[in-house]
Amino acid sequence: MTSTSHRSLAALLLVLAGGSIFGCADAFIGSVHLSKEGDDAVEVLRTARAFSDAAVGFAGITPETVASFRMLLEEPNADGAFKSLLGTSTKPGKLYALAGLYFTDREYMEDAAAEFLEDGSRVETNFGCIIDSQRVSDLTVDIVNGSYPASFRGNF
Repeated sequence: MTSTSHRSLAALLLVLAGGSIFGCADAFIGSVHLSKEGDDAVEVLRTARAFSDAAVGFAGITPETVASFRMLLEEPNADGAFKSLLGTSTKPGKLYALAGLYFTDREYMEDAAAEFLEDGSRVETNFGCIIDSQRVSDLTVDIVNGSYPASFRGNF
């Protein structure tokens, strides 16, 4: 059994025992091996202050969070890194983590998304030239249906 399989099994057992997968995500932090760039990307996403689209501002610049998402997605241990972000990030960072899990472990993402689909709190958003806030639940719908993940991944 691979290390990732062990972690997934541990998370499943915790959930079945009535625990939270988000508390379990903390256990991933010490065991995820990333490149220096991957570590930097995790830190950007972990501390994200807003949830942004792939192109923002008048010039359509790729925000640092989306560039970090793309960098992390290329890491061999991206799955563990995105899972760790669920337990250690700001709410925008957790939304980016869900979007990453759309590609690395869709079933895990769908299970984790259930809590976010019930979350009526708002996070700052940046879509194009518009800075606003949106409900976490609304953003999560577009993560689960693949809209934001596809946008973040882009053509790279």
